Amino acid sequence: MLAMTKFEISYAYPFVSLNYILVLVAAFFLFNETLSVTKLIGSALVVVGVVVISRG
Repeated sequence: MLAMTKFEISYAYPFVSLNYILVLVAAFFLFNETLSVTKLIGSALVVVGVVVISRG
């Protein structure tokens, strides 16, 4: 949220979606959650989406 005060909202807001990736990784390491292929593909799509939106 601090980044949204320093950058344009259209640039900073897509990076909020990366929280889903951080939660997935934290759940894997902290709670021994399983990482399926579907979750990994979905995470990759989120990352690709953030990259595309931040460049556009």
